[in-house]
Amino acid sequence: MEAFPPSWYEDPRPGTRALSSLAKKSDWRSSLELLVSMKRAKLQPDLFHHNTVLSSLEANWRMAINVLGLMKRSKIALDVFSYSTAISCCSSVWPIAMGLLREMQWRALEANTVSYSAAISACEKWGCWKPALELMHEMKLAKVRCNDFTYNAAISAAGRAAQWQISLALLEEMTSAAVQASLFSYSACTSACQRSEHWEAALALFGGMENLRANHVVYNGVLSACAVTGSWTLALHFLEEMHRSSTSRSSVSYAITICTCADGQAWQQVLDLLRWMRLDHFRANGVEAGSAIAAINEAVGRPAAEALLISLKEDYFSSTSSGRFGAVATLGRIEAFDSPHEVELLWRSGPLLALLKPAGLSTEATLAATSTQLRGAVVTQVSRLDVPTSGALLAALGEQDSCGAWWLLAQFAGRLVSKVYCCLCHGEPPGEPPWHGEVNRPLKVTSVLGVSQATIVKEEDPQGKASCTKYEVLATFQSSNGGVFSLTQAQPVTGRTHQIRVHMASVGLPLVGDRRYGKAFETGRPVLPEWCPSLFLHCWQLRFLSLDAEPHLLCAPLPPALRDALQHLTLRSGHVPAELCGVLCTGG
Repeated sequence: MEAFPPSWYEDPRPGTRALSSLAKKSDWRSSLELLVSMKRAKLQPDLFHHNTVLSSLEANWRMAINVLGLMKRSKIALDVFSYSTAISCCSSVWPIAMGLLREMQWRALEANTVSYSAAISACEKWGCWKPALELMHEMKLAKVRCNDFTYNAAISAAGRAAQWQISLALLEEMTSAAVQASLFSYSACTSACQRSEHWEAALALFGGMENLRANHVVYNGVLSACAVTGSWTLALHFLEEMHRSSTSRSSVSYAITICTCADGQAWQQVLDLLRWMRLDHFRANGVEAGSAIAAINEAVGRPAAEALLISLKEDYFSSTSSGRFGAVATLGRIEAFDSPHEVELLWRSGPLLALLKPAGLSTEATLAATSTQLRGAVVTQVSRLDVPTSGALLAALGEQDSCGAWWLLAQFAGRLVSKVYCCLCHGEPPGEPPWHGEVNRPLKVTSVLGVSQATIVKEEDPQGKASCTKYEVLATFQSSNGGVFSLTQAQPVTGRTHQIRVHMASVGLPLVGDRRYGKAFETGRPVLPEWCPSLFLHCWQLRFLSLDAEPHLLCAPLPPALRDALQHLTLRSGHVPAELCGVLCTGG
C-alpha cells in the first residue's frame, strides 16, 4: 500500500491539488492511479477528487463511465458537474451521452448549458440532427440559455445531413437570441449549403460575415461555390481579397480559381493565376496546369496549348527533364495477382508507360500488378478505363508530382490526349455510307451504392455536363441469324463516365455485350450474344506527346476474345484495320 503524508488524512486539499495538477496535464492515467491509491489508503476521496479525475479524461468515454460507477459504488452523490463532464467525454457516442443526460434529469439534477451543449455536440458528431434540435427545444422550455457552442453544434449537425435551411434558420436565430455568431457558425452553414448544392446561398452567407475575419478554409469554401456556379470573376475577387486581408492563399485556393476561370474560358486570367502562383512559391500540379492548358486550347488552339505545356514543364523541371528518353525493353506479360487476367506492357519510354488492360480488371488492379512486377516501383494513375473495357492505358513511373506523372496529367487535363475506341454496335446507321457523326448531349452521372449511372439530360439541367463523342463506322457485319452489326470507332472529345456507351445507344447503336445501356428485349433483359457475352469496347489508339514533346501514336490490337467475336460474323461492307487484328504500332 502506498504511503501518504499524514497531512493528507487530515485535509483533503493536498489530494485535490495533486489531482488538479495531473488533470491540467491531461494525464488521466496518473490521476486515476492516484485516486485508486487514495481509496486503498482509506483517504476517502470525495466528490471533488472524483470530479477532478473526470475532468482529465477528455474524450475517454469508457473510463468516464467507469469513474461514474466507482462514485456510485462509493455512495458519492453525483452532481451537475459530474454528469456534464461525463457527457462531454461521451461526445463520440451520442446514445450514451443522451442516456447520461436523461439519468441526470431522473436524479432531479437540473441540466445546464454545458450538459445540453455536450449532448448536442455528441449528436452532431453522429450526424443526428433531429435529436440535436429536440434538445435545443427542450433547453428553451427549461429556460436554459443556448450559447454559441450550443448553436454551432446544432448548425453543424444539420449541416452534416445537408439540412441547409435549418442551418440558416439557426444562424438567424443566434442573432435574435443575442448570441454572437462566430467564424465556425458561418463555416458550418456554408458547408451545409455546399453539401445540398445550394451554392448561391453559400455565397450569400459570405456577405454576412462583415465583422469576422475569414480564414483560408472559409475562403476555399466560397471559391468552391464560385466554381460550381461558374462565377470566375467573383472567384478572382475573393482570391484577391485573401491577399488584401493577409489570408494565406494555398495551392487549393489557386487550383479552384484556375479551374473556375478555365471553365469560363478566361484564358488570360488563367495565365495570370499561374504567374501569381509562382510569386506565392507554389507550383501548379499536373491537373491544375492542365486546366490552364485546356483554356488556351479552347480559346487559341492546340499549338499554343502545347507551347504552354512545354514552357511549364521546362519551368518546373528544368533540372531534371532535359534530354531525350530512349525506349526501354518491355517487361512482357504481367500476371495480375488474385486474378486470372494478364497485363501486357505495350510500350515504355523513360517514366512513361503504356499498358494493355484486359477487360474485367480495374485500372487500380492493373497498376498494382504492374507495380509488383516492377519490384514495388510507384506507378501513378493518370487516366482510367472502366472495368469491362480493354485497351491501351497510359501510366507514369514515380509519384504524382514527378516529371512523368505531371507531364501526362497535364496533357489529359488539357485535352491534348486523343483516345479512339473500337466498339461493335447492334444495327447500322440509316442512309448510305460513309457513316459518321457527332453526338453532343449533356450527361448527368449519379452513384447509387457505389455504382455509377450516366443519363442524358436536357441542356438546361444544371447537373448535366457538356459531353461530345465523334464516331465513324468502319465496317458492317451480319450474324448467322440475320442480325446486323457495325464495327465503329468512337472518339470521346470529353471524358464523362460511360460516355461512349450512353451516346452510341442514344443514336440507335447500342454496344454489343452492354448489360446496362445495351439493346434489350421487351422484358428489359440485355441481349448478350453467345459469341460475345462481354462488352465489346476497346481503347484502340492513343495520341499524345512523349516526354521530349514529340507526337506519339500508340495502337493496341483487339484482345483474342474480341477478335474471336468478329470471326463469328460475316463482313458485309468496309474493312477492319490491320492494327486491330494484332499488329501493334507505335510511332509519331
